Amino acid sequence: MINRFRSAVPRGVVAGVLGATAIAFWFLIIDGSQGQPFRTPGFLAGVMLFVAFEAFFMGLMALAAEFLLGPLAWWAIAVGNLLASVALGWYLWVKHPKLQKVLAERPLDKPD
Repeated sequence: MINRFRSAVPRGVVAGVLGATAIAFWFLIIDGSQGQPFRTPGFLAGVMLFVAFEAFFMGLMALAAEFLLGPLAWWAIAVGNLLASVALGWYLWVKHPKLQKVLAERPLDKPD
């Protein structure tokens, strides 16, 4: 069982990285063709969009996918998303000290 897990994790990571890279590259092409490279990541970085997306996803999971998920409750998915968001936010905060300076100068909750 452990050997199966050890071989599955690297393959899962590689698959996730390939999928994320393909999506990022696709939107780089779309944004670049419109003369605004990195427009999509900048748009998605807005705090309200993230909150709205999470709320929409949680509602969709609670309503539409309950028959698929069975005993997996919507709150378990919500907690998983919260933990992932906190972990990613902490990692970026620690590994990118310039981010702290930029956010202190230009908070995300205040328009330009």
